[in-house]
Amino acid sequence: MRIVYAGESVIDQFGVWNEAGTDKIAGISSFNKISWKDGVSQVMTVTVVEIGTTPGEYMMTFIPPTPGFWKVEVSVPSTGDVFASYYDVKKRPYRVRMTAVDDRTNVRFAIWAENEDGSRATDFTTATASIYEPDGTLVESMGADTPSGTGIFSFLADSADVPAGAEYYVALVATKGALTWTYNLGFSKVA
Repeated sequence: MRIVYAGESVIDQFGVWNEAGTDKIAGISSFNKISWKDGVSQVMTVTVVEIGTTPGEYMMTFIPPTPGFWKVEVSVPSTGDVFASYYDVKKRPYRVRMTAVDDRTNVRFAIWAENEDGSRATDFTTATASIYEPDGTLVESMGADTPSGTGIFSFLADSADVPAGAEYYVALVATKGALTWTYNLGFSKVA
């Protein structure tokens, strides 16, 4: 079983052999494809193409939309062969970083997500952010933003709404495709 990530392309490969098992069969264009998530049949686009440099070898691609235990089955009607693959689909983990600057009129936040290797994630599509007091009281909604080319989200809050000397947290909801990630980032306003 492979570990793969929801919302990201998965590539797998299989060969189709003749009945004697001595030669691969090239030129197959008809396949039946079925997928399941957690034991329930799913509608998911699965593409199968022959690998041009290796006749009789076929490449299967798909994008699992949500986390779970997935099974993808490809059958060849002309031979009766069935190829089944199993995937543990997870939500990709990200760390989130934030900086804030107060110019006495506005508190400006720069927020970005980092991949597991520490590089900045640049493929999020949108994010929303709100400031809360520790008890969950909303201080200010900062709305939505799309990231810059370097993956940075910029948010602005009214400095008067965020008094100094208290602890707060920014609730960030970042979106990529049909998936969302939610983070709570603590900060203290000191001036």
